[in-house]
Amino acid sequence: AVKSEEEFMAKLKEIVGNNYNRETEYFNKFSLKDKVLNDTKLSLSKDFLKRWIEYATEGKTTKDDVEKEFNNYEKEMKWMYIVDKIANEKAIKVETAEVMARTKAMLSSQFGNMPMNEEMDKYLDTWADSYLKENKGRNFLNMYDQALNEKVLDHVFESVSKTEKKVSSEEFKKLVEVK
Repeated sequence: AVKSEEEFMAKLKEIVGNNYNRETEYFNKFSLKDKVLNDTKLSLSKDFLKRWIEYATEGKTTKDDVEKEFNNYEKEMKWMYIVDKIANEKAIKVETAEVMARTKAMLSSQFGNMPMNEEMDKYLDTWADSYLKENKGRNFLNMYDQALNEKVLDHVFESVSKTEKKVSSEEFKKLVEVK
């Protein structure tokens, strides 16, 4: 508990600083992903990719939808290829326990990250297991893909040289708005 104005200000500064650090890391990784996508030359057959998207979405995506969102689909396919290539080359793996932990964290956040006791943790295990089996196992694959994407992006982020630059909160907001 905070007992003085000085403690309050210190705690507030810590919270705001942590938020900016988290936002900065997200922004830097987002920018790095964009750079990797733009710098990677990969030729995809647009006609094939459009047909595949329609097929893969089981008719839930119309030709018009595909046309409107094609650039986003193409970027995602390219990113999936890059992730798979890096994961294979660098032996980056995701274990089932990691998928379960990620799912439990997601579900826990829906409860406001309230403290978990042993009984609640057992329920969370059951809910997570049930969630991962839903949609014919697609939820598991989605959580797996998210974990693999994160691991690969973390690997790439750690392997590039970085230069720290201090900016004001206003400058940071302008940088983020441009992206």
